[in-house]
Amino acid sequence: MKTNVRLLILLAVVLFATGLVHGQYRRGVTQNDFSAIKAQVDDIFGPGVYSVYDVMNVDSTKEPGSPEGIEDPYGTLSRCYVFLAVGMKPSDLAGGFPKGFIGVWKEQQIVWRSEPAIDNTRVIEVNIESIRDLNRDGKVDIVSVWREGNRGDDASVWVFAWDGTAGTVINEVDGNRSAIVSIAHSLHIVDVDGDGIMEITGEWISPTDPTDYQRVTFGWNGQLYVNLLTPPSPSPSGSLPKNLAVVTVTASVSRPSIGQLFFQYVVENRPASLQKLENFSVLRRTDSTQAGTTRRGWRPMNRQKVPSILWMDRFRTNLMVPGERESTFTIRTAGLPTITSFYAQGNNGRLNLNDLFSNSVTGPTIGPADPPRPLAGVAFIDTIASFAARLFSVGWCTNETTAAKYMNYLASAKTNVQENNLLSARADLDRVLADLVSDRIEALSSEGWALLQYNTEYLLNHLSAGSPVSTYSLFATHSLWLEQNSDVHSGDIGANEAGSAPFLDSQVELSVGIGTSTASGFSIKANRIKVKQGATVRSDVYYNELENNGTITGTQHTPLTLPLVSILPEFKTATPGSQNITIPQNGTQTLSPGSYGDILVRRNGKLTLTGGVYHLGSLNTGDNVQILFQAPSEVRIAGRFDTDQGTSVGPEDTTSLSANQIVFYIGGINGSNGNLGATPKAAQIGLSNTVKANFYVPNGTLWIRQNSKATGAFIGKDVDVGIGVKIWHKSVF
Repeated sequence: MKTNVRLLILLAVVLFATGLVHGQYRRGVTQNDFSAIKAQVDDIFGPGVYSVYDVMNVDSTKEPGSPEGIEDPYGTLSRCYVFLAVGMKPSDLAGGFPKGFIGVWKEQQIVWRSEPAIDNTRVIEVNIESIRDLNRDGKVDIVSVWREGNRGDDASVWVFAWDGTAGTVINEVDGNRSAIVSIAHSLHIVDVDGDGIMEITGEWISPTDPTDYQRVTFGWNGQLYVNLLTPPSPSPSGSLPKNLAVVTVTASVSRPSIGQLFFQYVVENRPASLQKLENFSVLRRTDSTQAGTTRRGWRPMNRQKVPSILWMDRFRTNLMVPGERESTFTIRTAGLPTITSFYAQGNNGRLNLNDLFSNSVTGPTIGPADPPRPLAGVAFIDTIASFAARLFSVGWCTNETTAAKYMNYLASAKTNVQENNLLSARADLDRVLADLVSDRIEALSSEGWALLQYNTEYLLNHLSAGSPVSTYSLFATHSLWLEQNSDVHSGDIGANEAGSAPFLDSQVELSVGIGTSTASGFSIKANRIKVKQGATVRSDVYYNELENNGTITGTQHTPLTLPLVSILPEFKTATPGSQNITIPQNGTQTLSPGSYGDILVRRNGKLTLTGGVYHLGSLNTGDNVQILFQAPSEVRIAGRFDTDQGTSVGPEDTTSLSANQIVFYIGGINGSNGNLGATPKAAQIGLSNTVKANFYVPNGTLWIRQNSKATGAFIGKDVDVGIGVKIWHKSVF
């Protein structure tokens, strides 16, 4: 008798130390709730016979995104509290402890409790492990774990199926003990064979060697959870299946800023899915990525072994449950859209990224890829055409006719590029962009539209016959001067040869004026370069001689092999006609392609060119003139080009043209003898002009005068960029 009393006292001390005597509080459970449940248990069994432990407010504790899952998929536990009761006070010392039970409390009443059948003599900790439908029978299953032993190392598991009114034991029972037993720390609820029905796995004493432990698996036999002496087999790799989710992925692309695209993925774990999602990844073909998400607990990461972007629930506290949709997986990138694959991995057991690409749900999507450098026009058209060829088969185009239309446009563009007919090639590509406006709504998914839109735009912006000057916004064959406070926002800058004086400025081939700036990510190249005080050169600098009085933050490279290019772009000469045209002040005129003589547009006049090839003797304007283009055009001028203050040259506002679809070939020289100092200059863009076009002036000076804004590519024998001028790159060459 004394021994039994000592054991009882020792057990009470252990229970008090673990908190079992006083109960365990979860989110949504108040002291009043706990006290009310405890009072009702005492009313039934007498004071102090049972300790109420692990009271759970199901509505407040639901965590469908956790691996174990506190769920109420059928709403049968709405407004309910689930609790566990542990026997504490035997009616007499010889009778042993009362058996434990599980109960459901709703609206201030215990609406159901199991029979006191759970042997809790040696229990030191109990908890509700999971509430979910384990066997997919339409009833929610309440899983409780009763830990025994000196440190709670051994665990028995009781599973009750709840139908909304009462619970039924669905684990095999051996006497008063559950047949589901395991070492506590190795206990897991997983789907071993991928049939959507969960198994309970763990480790227990080997029946042949009491000093050893073996894996045990308890599975559903149609009536109960029993020990499966022949457990189901996992995948050949030994990994638990994580590819049982039903996932749809929709991707869209937008352009938040120049040179950057924004990919957004909408991931839906469909209601029919058998698993929660713990990660999502997209293959990439570029290192230029910045991934993000605002989903709680999830973090993006760049993986290098298999280049991809991975979004992962790091601590697996907010898994994506079936029926959930997430739209915050994003990528910012300088890459272009390409067809790639997504991988979505379900939660089943431990996190293991080693089998991410072999044990996941996968499908087609779009992801970022580096644009080709250097651009080979024909090869890149083939790439875009391959995208068009797959649109219908992957479900990104509603009909084959639309996909075939784009393939035909691209086939024509390819032929024209091969024949060096870039104007016609651009017209073909313009048809692609024009049709995408309506097809985006009627025939193409967001993926199909993005593939064609952004790759075609890139091709148009960079299309050339392979010219090595295509990356330059400013290129001089003799000398180049960036005057005070001018800014080059994009594109390379170069002077082709080691020339001889005279030069435009400072007796060097390339002079960077006071307060001038150049952009990072590009280069300036010349035999001799002078950087004046206050200038900021963010570009990489290539030179043989350098005088630096400003700031260079780019990388410096020397020596420099010259010439920069040995073959210049083809210069297209003019065959002007004899018809001279003068547009009077405030007048307007529209010209179709053809051959004309000298054209003069007086103050406030407007000249509209419908598109095509124009041959002119010369082109001169007064102040505030508009020279507008309605379609891709080449303007070939035998003589000089000269605009006055406030003139605009470029696409008509109603078009989608860009600067690299308009090119001026100007054959004139400086003055009458072609000397550097002779006037007028071969080509002069006037004060405060706005220009969106390309200029090629091989025989004289191209002068972009003060405070003008010029987008395109500007090639000349000598190129003078005036005070305060702003330059952006958009080359046709």
